[in-house]
Amino acid sequence: MRLTIFSGKIFVLSSLLVLIFASCKTDSKREIFAVNIRLNNEPDKLQPFVTTNAIAGQLNELIFGKLITFDPTTLQPIPMLATSLPVVAPIDTGANKGGTAYTFELQPDAVWDNGKPILASDYIFTLKTIMNPKVPAQAWRGGLGFIKDVVPDVQNPKKFTIIANERYMMAEQVCGDIYLLPEYIYDEKGLMRDIPLSDLANEKKAVLLADKDPRLQQFADQFANPKFVREKGGVVGCGAYQLDNWATGERIVLSKKENWWGDKLAAKYPALVAHPVKLVYKVVKDNNTALTMLKEGTLDVCATIPPKAFSELQKNDAVTTKYNLYAAPTMKYFLLAFNGGNNAKLADKRVRQAIAHLLNTDQVVTTLMKGMAAPITGPILPSTDYYNTTLQPIKLDVEKARTLLKEAGWADTNGNGTVDKKVNGKTTELDIHVLVGTSGEVAQKMTLLLQEEAKKAGVNVQLDVKEQNVIQELQKKRQFDLVAMAVSLEPGLYDPYQYWHTDNNTPDGSNRFGFGNATTDKLIEDLRSTLDKTKRDALYKQLQGVIYEEQPAIFLVTPKECIAINKRLKNAAPSAMRPNYREASFEQ
Repeated sequence: MRLTIFSGKIFVLSSLLVLIFASCKTDSKREIFAVNIRLNNEPDKLQPFVTTNAIAGQLNELIFGKLITFDPTTLQPIPMLATSLPVVAPIDTGANKGGTAYTFELQPDAVWDNGKPILASDYIFTLKTIMNPKVPAQAWRGGLGFIKDVVPDVQNPKKFTIIANERYMMAEQVCGDIYLLPEYIYDEKGLMRDIPLSDLANEKKAVLLADKDPRLQQFADQFANPKFVREKGGVVGCGAYQLDNWATGERIVLSKKENWWGDKLAAKYPALVAHPVKLVYKVVKDNNTALTMLKEGTLDVCATIPPKAFSELQKNDAVTTKYNLYAAPTMKYFLLAFNGGNNAKLADKRVRQAIAHLLNTDQVVTTLMKGMAAPITGPILPSTDYYNTTLQPIKLDVEKARTLLKEAGWADTNGNGTVDKKVNGKTTELDIHVLVGTSGEVAQKMTLLLQEEAKKAGVNVQLDVKEQNVIQELQKKRQFDLVAMAVSLEPGLYDPYQYWHTDNNTPDGSNRFGFGNATTDKLIEDLRSTLDKTKRDALYKQLQGVIYEEQPAIFLVTPKECIAINKRLKNAAPSAMRPNYREASFEQ
């Protein structure tokens, strides 16, 4: 009898324990603050220096910390890993006379995931990585040519001074805008440790060194390991979030680090604020699928909503009850980029000008963008105070296009409706294929508008829809005619070097237009070194005039970003900075 009673107590107690633990698990799950975010495309790599993918940049911002960033509201620079903006001082003596010194100090509490402090040596290692000629980081390397060395403070290992031997308009911003890498992860064997940064900062010396010292190639090979660009435990920074899972084509999950060092500093340093425990990025390339998920409530954040669909959502009570809908200003512009420097059909600027006159940008704004965009004339946005207001958006003018094509030697000699010309000794039809990504709904419709008007001038335009990774490879190989692009700019001054200098007309460079010559290169170099605002603004306007005349792209519009954000998320106001929201700041 006693045994039976005792057994009964054990059963009751066991049942209670099961219920208690089950309740605890449920509460734990309920407390996890997760945000589901739509990505309209997938990153290629999660490594900031070897990707030009804007979506990768969105995630890199959360994984890898940098010295300074920008306030999403004011768009002014604010400290992140640094304790303050740098102390800037002119260099009046010595080998770098005429240059500038930028002194930073890292947050005393800033540590890597292994608990070791983030030091000046980590910044130096990061610069060595970028400046290693064997690492495909040309887009970054080209912008750091003004840095000649970094001198650590002898008393404080978290303090260092960057030596620039020339005056550069964006030096302070660029020095602080570099993501820091942990040497213990990316160079476990110390291959780069004994190679002086000053040698790598000298381009000619770096190239010679890369040929002589096998360690540079060994490091580059190691750095290219897929582990370091897409695997948990390999993609490591000092930001609040770490890569938890990447299911290709489906989702990327970032998890907040436990006991992250930045939490205790967040009240003083807003750039360190990080509330969500999980950020679940769902790769949804198809807009209709994304809209369905939004209506079902399986997305908390959905950006890049096509303007027409956005207008319809604004009338949907079920959606507006649950979501805040924003049409946010952006620092972005759309263009159709010509392969002018590498494609004989498009080498003559008159052909490019003609094709630009065959797209009705007014119709793009009113019909395709539903008024949520403004026309542009070049790569510098109208919101800047150095925008060249004398330039006017190119208008639809089929007769003008015909005249330009005739002047360039194109005529329909065989009566098939498409103009042709002898190019390199071979009769060539003016067939233009426009590459557009699978999720580029507006760009696809834009191309069809171009196609319709182009027929009237004898230009055969064909829409060619491909996956974004395929388009990127074709761009690298310069195997395209026109490609639809969206360029996102950063706050601060615009540096034309990356896109418009011939240094970057390489497979890994961003000047995929083939734009430029010695004259435009000199103009860009002069602009970058001019600190006087009045003189610099004049150079900006001069460069805009040259780009407008050469028409290396059809510059279309600067759009508003159409975003839906779940009302359960607080502190979720949109920003002009990409991706036009700051998910780390969201609160429940």
